[in-house]
Amino acid sequence: MCLRFGITVDTICQQLSAETELVKTATDDSLPYRRVKRARAALMYELTGAGNVAEMIGCAASTVRKWYHRYRKHGISGLNDLPRSGRPKVFSARFRLELVAIVCQKSPEAYLPGVTHWSIRDLVMMLPRLLNLKSISAETVRKILNEHHLNLHSRNFIPMIPKNPCN
Repeated sequence: MCLRFGITVDTICQQLSAETELVKTATDDSLPYRRVKRARAALMYELTGAGNVAEMIGCAASTVRKWYHRYRKHGISGLNDLPRSGRPKVFSARFRLELVAIVCQKSPEAYLPGVTHWSIRDLVMMLPRLLNLKSISAETVRKILNEHHLNLHSRNFIPMIPKNPCN
């Protein structure tokens, strides 16, 4: 791979010890793109400095310095993506399993006379009463069911409702 200014990754790798893990990561195109890019940046930083590397790979010099210092501090694992915070789940794992249990083990007729199959709309209407909720959106119910590979509208969806719940 030829970079700007006529410098190639191969040239840099030849100048450094070919046995280092950083060199292996920087030249292994089967690894995730971001890890390879970070390894190349850390490798080139040692030879040319952050400004030149940033210009060559198309990112900020502060980013190159961050990757280099993470590599120096943590080794090759410092180039992996860090966990992202994201929004925490609103509903607990226990709640999610209770929802799945209701769908798979209880017939909707027990709650809604004349209804033979659950629908998202029926669940949204019944869950606040069944599980002491203020409210829940149809999209949240759909996502929870999808996490457990449940599709209410599939022709193959047959909930496991026991014939005699006392046994």
